[in-house]
Amino acid sequence: MARSNSTAAVLAALLTAAAMQACMQAGHTYSSYKSMGNGGWLREDTVAIDFGPMMHGGQYAEELGLRTDSRYPFMEIAVIVDQQARPSGFSRKDTVYASLTDSNGHVTGEGISHHQYIFNMPAAQLAKGDTLHVDIRHNMRRSPLKGITDVGLTIKNTDL
Repeated sequence: MARSNSTAAVLAALLTAAAMQACMQAGHTYSSYKSMGNGGWLREDTVAIDFGPMMHGGQYAEELGLRTDSRYPFMEIAVIVDQQARPSGFSRKDTVYASLTDSNGHVTGEGISHHQYIFNMPAAQLAKGDTLHVDIRHNMRRSPLKGITDVGLTIKNTDL
């Protein structure tokens, strides 16, 4: 009797693990962040991120992510996101104007000493097998731009 209970427990654990793995793969999320280092983000420094090849084609929701610390001196930031997908030929350049504080100057990002910001971008139509190359750079006058610690992009297939 004890043997069948342990077999049932092992089987239940395997089924639970398989179900969790299927849920994690269902949205096909890709995410990558790059550290900017302590010297600040130079205007001519481009953050290059590559995704793919895509397991599935479809609409991909995109989120620009920024992490800041207390050295960031402004209430807003302008970021240029330039994307090219191959072999489908999808191409787009967006300028994201992002507010990092509320009207009273209080930080709106998540966190205590470092703050995480997520900014939604327009969706991208990508084909199965596409690789997506993304270049991200800031469009602020000050260089180096201190206080931006990490820059990244997350994409998620919304058709699955």
